[in-house]
Amino acid sequence: DLSYDVVLTLSDMAKLPESSADYTDSRPMSVKNPPEDSVADTASLEADILREIADASPALLFQIRRQADGVIGVTFVSRAVETLFGVNSQSPALDFNTFLSLLHPGDGERIARGLENSLADLQSRDMEFRIRHKDADLSRWVKAVVMPKRFTDGSIIWNGAMVDISAQKKAEERFEAAEKRLRDSTGDVTGALLQRRRAPGGRVSEPGSSAGWKRRN
Repeated sequence: DLSYDVVLTLSDMAKLPESSADYTDSRPMSVKNPPEDSVADTASLEADILREIADASPALLFQIRRQADGVIGVTFVSRAVETLFGVNSQSPALDFNTFLSLLHPGDGERIARGLENSLADLQSRDMEFRIRHKDADLSRWVKAVVMPKRFTDGSIIWNGAMVDISAQKKAEERFEAAEKRLRDSTGDVTGALLQRRRAPGGRVSEPGSSAGWKRRN
């Protein structure tokens, strides 16, 4: 490695600027906008990142747009649409009519009403409904949360997320069936059955009783 010694004489030091202000260029600064290609590349990168995040989610993320003339289209879906609906998320044929065709016939009107009601206060809405898989004889329960946004040109978008709640619905059905069997069985008992419950404060309630108990009282 080479090293150099710098020697300043008193004469040289006298010529140095007295403050950092002497280094300042008084010419006006010119600000150049980034090239259009650079802006486009940044936007494309951000879109790719958002797509990767959405596709990693087990929930189906989607966006529906209704134009001012009433035409409705699907502007974004995540990859979970392939699991729930059996539809390719990159398919050019993916449109709103495809989704309508895969809804349970008995739930379509209720879904449309929920979307319209959300426009009254522009607040999110929770909806539970049934869907059909495109390639399988399979019906599923899903829960969707949608958030509307209205634009000055009259168009509206709904950003939303949808998750499969079929297992939860089946558990609820099993519980209701077991509860019904219990009510039916106690109704056939000749004697009287009574359930009493004492709350921590000492209050006693009777949440359940058989038909025999009701006949006696």
